[in-house]
Amino acid sequence: MDNLVFWGIIIVISGAVLLARVIFNLEFPAIRIIAGLFLILAGIMMLLGDGLPWPFKKAENEIFFRSQTIRSGDEPLPDLQIAFSTVVLHIDRVEQPESREEISINNLFSGSTIYLPCDVPLSITVDAVFAGVKMPGTNTPLFGRGMFTSDNFDPDRPHLAIRANCVFGSVTFMYRH
Repeated sequence: MDNLVFWGIIIVISGAVLLARVIFNLEFPAIRIIAGLFLILAGIMMLLGDGLPWPFKKAENEIFFRSQTIRSGDEPLPDLQIAFSTVVLHIDRVEQPESREEISINNLFSGSTIYLPCDVPLSITVDAVFAGVKMPGTNTPLFGRGMFTSDNFDPDRPHLAIRANCVFGSVTFMYRH
């Protein structure tokens, strides 16, 4: 169901409810019924994965109210804004960077799993607030900063730097074997 169908249904139902109230001289809370139907239809749209029923601009790197899998490709990895979602990010096929390459992941009320490349030097810095963060060989407490560097990491050489912020969610970094 796209936004035009959704709004068409809302307008038709609203008109029918208001006409029924006037024509049949019925006493019922029309505005409350319309608001309730709007909430029900909006919830159905979200459950079906169509997103929110109102139009708003959404960037490619914003993930709201859905589950998504992102695979690394030839294009640069985007900085991700994740809210109320579940995301699996595969960066395990990233090639050796020619310079320092940064990725930023902001996770709010969400669960994210990030698969790391085995041969690429990398550093991970995570700031957590009421969050569970798992990194290879270490865990971060509910609050605070956690850091991880791969065995082949050298800060003076090209590497992948991942910065993650997690609030009321979970982020898991793991190597794919």
